[in-house]
Amino acid sequence: MSEGITGGDMAGGRSRSITIPEYVLQDSPRLAKRLDDLKAAEDRARAAVALVGPANEIAQLRAPAATERDEQDRITNEPRTHCEEITAKAKREAADIVSQARETAEGLVESAEKEAAVARENVANADRARIDARLAIDELNVQKAVQEKEREALNKLQLDLHEREQLLLDEKSKLATVREQIDTILG
Repeated sequence: MSEGITGGDMAGGRSRSITIPEYVLQDSPRLAKRLDDLKAAEDRARAAVALVGPANEIAQLRAPAATERDEQDRITNEPRTHCEEITAKAKREAADIVSQARETAEGLVESAEKEAAVARENVANADRARIDARLAIDELNVQKAVQEKEREALNKLQLDLHEREQLLLDEKSKLATVREQIDTILG
């Protein structure tokens, strides 16, 4: 039972039939390489078959692991969601506080500006009152000086009148003396 292998050149030349033992002997390095390739493929196949068991185990472990991962995600997401809600609430409250503080500050600034305007008006009024008082004092000093001069003039006039009165009295006295002398002379 000898099997034959037909061989020929690629150019379509003549073909001849050779037996398997002849073929093996003629092309042994190529066959050895082919045998090594087949053994390597067989080893890879065995390794793959060996992995099917662990792959089944991995597949069986993946389902609980996925369930556990989903549970862990849920457990992690609940606090995260809660923290996000707390953070959002805190941000809203902080924004409200800032808004209220801003409104309060604006109100205080507005109130302070009104009070400052009133104070400026009071200062201006006080300045006007001080100027008016200074003018009144100056006016009083002028009037006082005028009154002093008038008093001095009145005193001088009184002295002059007193002197004139004295002179008139002296003249009257002289006239009375002269009259007595005339009366004595006449008779």
